[in-house]
Amino acid sequence: LQRQAAEMGDQVAFYAAALLGSHPTTARLRSTRSLIRLGERFGQEALGDACRRAIEVELYDVDRLKTMLLQGLERDNADDPPPPPPSGQFARDGDEFAARPLIEDDRDHYQRGA
Repeated sequence: LQRQAAEMGDQVAFYAAALLGSHPTTARLRSTRSLIRLGERFGQEALGDACRRAIEVELYDVDRLKTMLLQGLERDNADDPPPPPPSGQFARDGDEFAARPLIEDDRDHYQRGA
């Protein structure tokens, strides 16, 4: 499995080594096999990018790695512009949040404590 992961790139090989650890168990072997299948499904480059991002945040979970690939989060989006704000269909006008002075009757009401 290590050899197959190494064929997919350095990042994938490092990720597989971290998954296997020093004492490979059945669960760790299954996770590593799942990692290799992700490379076959999504491509080596995409998997390498996802592994790099996961390693940066110390995320060693193949299911989350798969979610990253499904949602296209393996790419570094630092250069992309932020998404546009929501349409504002239910947004209020800025004037509604502006402070306004109390009228004379209201001041008396608050001062008397009524």
